[in-house]
Amino acid sequence: MRSTDTVARLGGDEFVIILEGLRAESEVERVGKSIVDEIGRPFDIGGELLNVTTSIGIAFESKVEASETAQSFLKRADASLYVAKTAGRNSYHVSGAEASRT
Repeated sequence: MRSTDTVARLGGDEFVIILEGLRAESEVERVGKSIVDEIGRPFDIGGELLNVTTSIGIAFESKVEASETAQSFLKRADASLYVAKTAGRNSYHVSGAEASRT
């Protein structure tokens, strides 16, 4: 993550990452793929390799409307998360876009 990014735990196993300054959906997709790939690497815990999967929901707008609240943005990300989960593990989905990785 960059020094300008914010990462926070929402609760349980859900996290939110706020990325500022991304201008194109391709940049957002690159971040989603990178996170899925990194989480997908086996973790060595006490000499035992553990595999973890992730599903990521992404809300992206190149220009956020003044009427959109943080809560509505999180709702869109949450809806995208459920699309990614339906597609299977180790996937991401960008809201309002046809593109998703499964």
